[in-house]
Amino acid sequence: MTLARQGNKSDAHRQGSVYMDGLRKFIRVSDGVIDEQIDVRNIKVQLGDLSNINHPVFGQLEGYGALLENAYVCGRLVQRDPQTGEDWVVGAVSVSGEQVFHYDETDKVTPDMIVITAKEQGFTSAPGNRLWQYKDGSEWVTIDTQYALTYTLTPDAEIWRGRSTLTLRYIVAGVYYDLITVTKVRNGDAAYIVTVESSNGNQFLNGEMVTLLTATVFKGSHDITAQVPYNAFNWSRLSNNPDGDKVWNEMHTAVGNQITVTSADVYRRAVFNCEVNIP
Repeated sequence: MTLARQGNKSDAHRQGSVYMDGLRKFIRVSDGVIDEQIDVRNIKVQLGDLSNINHPVFGQLEGYGALLENAYVCGRLVQRDPQTGEDWVVGAVSVSGEQVFHYDETDKVTPDMIVITAKEQGFTSAPGNRLWQYKDGSEWVTIDTQYALTYTLTPDAEIWRGRSTLTLRYIVAGVYYDLITVTKVRNGDAAYIVTVESSNGNQFLNGEMVTLLTATVFKGSHDITAQVPYNAFNWSRLSNNPDGDKVWNEMHTAVGNQITVTSADVYRRAVFNCEVNIP
């Protein structure tokens, strides 16, 4: 038997390798290997059987294929649905609307309703494929008979169920979705609010994406971000690859109020959230 060693703990020029595995049937190019364990982030290219890879974006890979850190293609790139043979529809949705119901000292609330609007980009869905849902614990509950591009939320709607914060989701065909959170705030409350801003917009279609996400923490109207410990910021991703989300979330726990998101972090569609644990 022969022992093959890959990587180097101190010499950066010897931390890469090209490896052919006849037993598991793949060819791999790796780099940045500094210990005995080759992590998925060290795999730059793998051709062949991909079933040994649990990727932070794509989740647990299966079967034969190609995993590439970057791809440069000259000519025509064709992507089709393997079930129907039709071209994939590339699109996205976004939702917008006011996010605060404000109560004064007499319990008068303004506004008396909030209209949340969904916008579809790259496609037009059939009404029967549209759903509005609200989050109840860890479950998404469908709001019956709501198939329009708008949803009207009132402060006394049944779906609040005693909460002061409500997260809604617009989802099309179980694939394209976006979230919005609405909060009830009363005069005198020192409510904590976390906002997330993207330096390069929220929608990226058919192209490279690089954006800086910044979380800002407010107590009432005061920005207290600088007072919050670095390890209190926990970022999470919600996509159609729950296994990949779990890996991604573990890699982005206690990492501060800013993260950089690139194309490597998003497969078709993903929603990023930041949870802040305030002492």
